[in-house]
Amino acid sequence: MDIKKKAFKGIYWNSIDTITNYGFQFVLHIVLARLLLPSEYGLIGMVGIFIAIASAFVDGGFGQAIIHKRNATDLDYSTVLYFSLSVSICFYLILFFSADLIAVFFSEPMLAALLRVIALQLIISPFVEIQRIRLICRIDFKTQALVAFLSNIIAGSIGLLLAYNGYGVWSLVIWKLAEQVTFAVTIWMYSRWLPFYGFSYQSFKELFRFGSKLFLGSLVETIYREINKFVIAKFYSPTQLGYFTRAEQFGNLPATILTGIISKVSFPTFVGLRDDSVGLKKAFSRIIRSTMFISFLGMFTVIAVANPLVNTLIGSNWSQSVLYLQIVCLYGALYPLHSINLNILKVFGRSDLVLKLELIKRMAAIPIVFVGIYCGIIWLLIGTVVHSVTCYFINSYWSRKLIDYTIRQQLLDLLPSFILATIVSLCTYIVGVLFVSLQPFWILLIQLSSTFLFVVILSEVFKLQDYAFIKNLVLRKSK
Repeated sequence: MDIKKKAFKGIYWNSIDTITNYGFQFVLHIVLARLLLPSEYGLIGMVGIFIAIASAFVDGGFGQAIIHKRNATDLDYSTVLYFSLSVSICFYLILFFSADLIAVFFSEPMLAALLRVIALQLIISPFVEIQRIRLICRIDFKTQALVAFLSNIIAGSIGLLLAYNGYGVWSLVIWKLAEQVTFAVTIWMYSRWLPFYGFSYQSFKELFRFGSKLFLGSLVETIYREINKFVIAKFYSPTQLGYFTRAEQFGNLPATILTGIISKVSFPTFVGLRDDSVGLKKAFSRIIRSTMFISFLGMFTVIAVANPLVNTLIGSNWSQSVLYLQIVCLYGALYPLHSINLNILKVFGRSDLVLKLELIKRMAAIPIVFVGIYCGIIWLLIGTVVHSVTCYFINSYWSRKLIDYTIRQQLLDLLPSFILATIVSLCTYIVGVLFVSLQPFWILLIQLSSTFLFVVILSEVFKLQDYAFIKNLVLRKSK
């Protein structure tokens, strides 16, 4: 099977995997949000800060390094597994013994016990990721889709059962652990590969040379991504953090799904086209245009329907998160674009540039932290929007240098989708205002139906190429 067919097959199965499982988790969070308090979600947001940073160390950039290598051996996979497992155990012990200090720092005594339990997923993670990497290298997302669906059903059922029986925040903790355990057990049952090849210092050194810079870049990115939560947790309250984490989950869902689908498929696809400059540029342009067509429409639509969406799905208790949600969507719309542009650097082995860019971009974000501390959460989020736009121009500059795809070309390619999304979201918002006297559910239903009609009519009338490409792809696969 050639690289193009593999890519389309990968996109198809990765789309099923990502949409199905993120959709399931989204519905599960809706149910749990009606059973749990914003402050309980805030506590999970606090421990999540430390889990995210520790996870960056556990990964170490080795996953991307193996994919970049193209001809990775079983010895390479074994080396990565044993290294990641050693690091994960070390970080679990660090978090276990520092849990009391963290609880005192945030003035939340319950954090210590929560952190000690939920951090167990760090030890499970290497067993999941090594098998996932092997499947990504083969562009085999069908197996991942089946395994993830099964583990989500089992773990989600456990989480719901605990929440209904009054276990509160612990239902979220056990759910996350059960999800990791079931995924690990299931994917190892599906796979025939076992790590009987030992640890190779030579393999480690080769992978570390490329992966270490990606690791540092990922670490900087993770710290930046979690800094908003840290500021809210320390200087405000768990309830406010709970509002923010729900807004972030709702707002980032379309972008997270897209980034999860496109990044996993585009990187190995771009690697396969690395020696074909014309084909690589063409594939890069097509992926950016199609991805951002969906991203702009999805995120701008969420902005337009934010109020009835929140009130319908999780209730009026969460209404304070509406404005947070709308601002999160503005910078969330650019997430897939950042990821795709950075993939080009990785394809050409420029992990050194990835690190340098992350350092430059995150240093530029330092003033935003002080804005959040002294001016409030809203200004913190607005600053993040400005920073996200700035980061796009920094990332896209190197796409011009490496594949001769200029910023101007990118912007011209993205302009039709951006204009369409803006017009559609404004029309959708006006529809909501016209029917404001109805219940939130009916307003939301009318707005979403209107959005679909606006997109189809405008795209067909103006013959948008990206719309036609996606429509034909969907129709072809459905047949």
